[in-house]
Amino acid sequence: DAKNGNTVYWDAAVKEYNTLVSRGTWKFVRKCDIPPGSKILPSVWAFKNKGTNGVFTGAKARGNAGGHRQVKGVHYNESYAPTTNLTTFRVTQSIAVEEDMTSLHVDVDSAFLYGVIPEGTVLYMSPFEGFLTFDEDGEPFFYLLVLGIYGLVQAALLWNQELVTTIVEDGYTQCSKDPCLFVKVDESTGTHVMIPVHVDDLLPTGKPLSALHEFEDNLGKRFNIKKLGEAKWFSAMLIHRTPGRIHISQEAYINDLCNEHASE
Repeated sequence: DAKNGNTVYWDAAVKEYNTLVSRGTWKFVRKCDIPPGSKILPSVWAFKNKGTNGVFTGAKARGNAGGHRQVKGVHYNESYAPTTNLTTFRVTQSIAVEEDMTSLHVDVDSAFLYGVIPEGTVLYMSPFEGFLTFDEDGEPFFYLLVLGIYGLVQAALLWNQELVTTIVEDGYTQCSKDPCLFVKVDESTGTHVMIPVHVDDLLPTGKPLSALHEFEDNLGKRFNIKKLGEAKWFSAMLIHRTPGRIHISQEAYINDLCNEHASE
């Protein structure tokens, strides 16, 4: 119980709940207004310890829907969402070295909450434990979901659709062989940019540097992003650049796994 236990986890839950509310993730509904026979998805808290080199530095809470209770054809239809493949990532980084391009790292905060549940799909969810809100009769409100909260079967797909639309509207072309690679070439300005995407991590790679910053700024107008500077880490892979060379490894990921399971 985060509330009655460690306050670190309770504080993390409060921060996450406030984010969900501020994004407009749901509309409050009374249970008596939910049509009889409607499936109400459970709400689920998930907590994760944050740390560096095995040292605990804090906690992260994630508010999820119990998507395992969803029914295909009722609560969702398609659910597949692509991510860039390893070959694409390696090729773009190789080109960056050969052409002396810069590779930046951009992370979208709470990305799935940007996915909009389409009209006609009705999803009800139980309120989160520890955060009940009551109506005038003292009955707890339930949620009618508006956005693709984490845990929904289709959440990743809804987010991917929003991201693709945003990047394409910014003048980029979606690659037919890898739908999570976007390219912009403008010979008049010397612009050559490639953007591989892994869920909510983007690596705008190319030149001139001003084109990469322009992409970051445009993306930030639509989403809450973190500009992480020169790419050092992508999809559990460590990136080390030196003049004319690049080294990619999973050493840090392996060390984290070893530290996580050291006591088992």
